[in-house]
Amino acid sequence: MHVASVREQKYQYPTGYGTYQNSSSQGIDPSIGQTVPDNSPVRHIARQDMTNATSILKRVLLGRQLSAVAFVMDYFQFQFDGATLTSYSKPRPVIYEHDPGHFRDQLCAFIGAVVTDALEVDGQNITLTFGDVGTLSIPLDDESRQQVEAAELHDEGRALAIW
Repeated sequence: MHVASVREQKYQYPTGYGTYQNSSSQGIDPSIGQTVPDNSPVRHIARQDMTNATSILKRVLLGRQLSAVAFVMDYFQFQFDGATLTSYSKPRPVIYEHDPGHFRDQLCAFIGAVVTDALEVDGQNITLTFGDVGTLSIPLDDESRQQVEAAELHDEGRALAIW
């Protein structure tokens, strides 16, 4: 597997994009190594989103369903069919359609929803978009941190990113 160079394109990705493909130039999903159609969102990453952390978030979480939210003594875990995003900072949920009320209910409203976008703004936040359900942000700024780390992303038992 390799990441092709950034290419210029004038439609969906007006400032260019990167692709994941195998040595036969077939598109692949880098999180599972299987071929995917050329129009798959996990294959194309817009140039402006290609920070290393954003690339990792997109590769691991795009298209995955949030299957569980764990409330641990002083942190939160979001489980995505094998991948886990741990937040040591208090997450900030935004629900589009209705306000489920309490903080716990707001976080649980994402269970069953699929990640449609993921973005890390360096030093500010990680934001996951769940289609028309809403967004979930994890603050990375110093004021929001409860400890040195603000968040961790694990997949298949390996730490992929620590903020």
